Amino acid sequence: PDPDKVVTRLEVRGGKLAGTYTIFEPGGQTSGRLEGFREDGKGKGMLRWWDVYGEGTLEIEFGGDLRTFTGRWKPDGLPDRGGAWSGQRQ
Repeated sequence: PDPDKVVTRLEVRGGKLAGTYTIFEPGGQTSGRLEGFREDGKGKGMLRWWDVYGEGTLEIEFGGDLRTFTGRWKPDGLPDRGGAWSGQRQ
């Protein structure tokens, strides 16, 4: 099946990267938040995510122009689950 569409909004809050996201599912929308950024090298890091389904980590890497990102999300306690998460500036 096709993955759900996700709109991710990132910004710098208090000197740290944070944001929100909206998952567009067949039955409606689910919103979540991204916080607790930890840098892991130039243009790379990890955020924590929270939504109605649970919480976990998002490992994220930005393109050199900061217009795109790719990443991988994982729920806490389930390291074999999760998937790709990517985006581009609109």
